[in-house]
This record gives sequence, C-alpha cells and structure tokens, in this order.
Amino acid sequence: MGLKKKVKDQATTVTQEPVVTQEASTTQEASTTQEAATTQEASTTQEAATTQEPVVTQEASTTQEPVVTQEAATTQVVEVKTNLPQAKPPVTAVGNFTKQAAEQGFEDIEVGGFGSFPIIVLGTDGKFECDDEDWGSDGFVAVPQTTKALYMCKQVGVNDGPVAYTYDKVNLTSSVDGITTVAELKSAWAEDGEEMEIKKYLEVLVEIVDENSKYFGQFFIVKLPPSSTNAFNGQLFIANRKFGLPLNEVEIHFGVGNKRTNGANKYYPWKFKIVN
Repeated sequence: MGLKKKVKDQATTVTQEPVVTQEASTTQEASTTQEAATTQEASTTQEAATTQEPVVTQEASTTQEPVVTQEAATTQVVEVKTNLPQAKPPVTAVGNFTKQAAEQGFEDIEVGGFGSFPIIVLGTDGKFECDDEDWGSDGFVAVPQTTKALYMCKQVGVNDGPVAYTYDKVNLTSSVDGITTVAELKSAWAEDGEEMEIKKYLEVLVEIVDENSKYFGQFFIVKLPPSSTNAFNGQLFIANRKFGLPLNEVEIHFGVGNKRTNGANKYYPWKFKIVN
C-alpha cells in the first residue's frame, strides 16, 4: 500500500507538470501576441503619425502662404489706387475755359475774337496763307473749338475796294479812316456814290492735331467765306448725327475744293472731310 501511494503521488506529479508547462506556454504565447499587437499598433500609430505630419505640413504651407501673399498684394494695389489725387476735368471747350477763368478772377476774357490767333485764309490761287506765309494746297487736320460769325462790309460791285469787318453789325473791328461804326461807314461810302453790302463769314477757332505738322498743337482761326460755310456746317451735323461725336472732338481735314467761276471771278472753295 505504501508503494501504490508513492506511485500515485509520482503520477500526480507527472500529470501536474505538463499543466504548469502548458500554462506557461499559454502565458508566453499571450505575452508574445500582446507584444506583437502592441508593437504592431505602435508601428501602425507611428506610421500614421509619420504619414499625417507631412500632409498637415504641406497643407499648411500650400494654403497659408499664397493666401497671405495674395491678400497683401491685393491690399497694396487698392491702397495705391485709393490714394491717387482726384484729377480736375480737362478744359475741352472755350466756354469751359472762360467760365473757369472767371472763377479765378479773370473776367470778360474772350477767346477767338479778332486778333486772338493767326488767321488762315484760302487764296484765289488755291493755296492756304497765314500771316503772309504760304501753307501750300495740301491742307491740314484740325479740331474745331468754337465758331463765330464775322460780317464783311464792302462796296457793291467793287472787288478791289475797301472792306471792313464787324461781329455785331454795329461796331467795326478796326477803324477805317477814323470811322468806327457800320452806320458811319455806310454814310461815308454813300457820299462817294457807293452802296454797302454785308456778307457773312464764319470764323472757326481750330487746333492743329496732325502730328506730322510743324504746327501740331497750335491754335488758329480759319476764316470761311459764304461759299464754304454751308459745307462746313454740314460736316458738323454729320459728325454729331451719324457718329455721335461732340463738335469739339471732330477731326476735320481742311482742304481745297475744285475751282469755281462766278461771273468774271474764279476762286477755290474750302473742302472738308471727317477723318476720325
């Protein structure tokens, strides 16, 4: 009986040892599995963090820098434009000039009157003249600024007789033998047996706009005879009606028309053409 107990105890011991061994193995496997999982999770977490950091850095770099730069540039441009001084409207007509001059204390200034600027005329030979200077027959391009009626007083039927000019049909622009009014001149001619006739001319204040002309930017008065005033007025009407241009922005070529005959007189009329 003592031997059976000893064997039984030995068997029990043998049986118990594998159990202990299995538990240890299980524990080791679990530990190994947990460590692997922990390692894998840490690795996965680290990789995710590693992957995420460049993305965040790139987005911040890409998004922030261009926006800040663009906004700064835009703000700067707006500030420059806002700080520009307000320019005064340009003087585009003689009427505006006289009004502005009066506001500055220069009252009763008349522009375009007799003697204000050199006068351009078209001679009987078909050539332009200004202050005894021959301008040739090619013409010139100019922009009209104002027009003003001018009346010429002459003796009826006398082509080479004395003449006088007036703007209001009352006072002469310059005296003739000490006479300063139209009425006085008419009486004086009547005493000599001469009758007076009055013809309407048109003075046009113009600015030369042909850049190839040596007179570019200069102002002159064009004196149009009765035979040419209607043609000029017609061009102004066309420019305003057809093209909608302000009259003081119409570029017109002032040229020489075909020769005409009026009785014994031969002359060249003015010819006009809109060029803008």
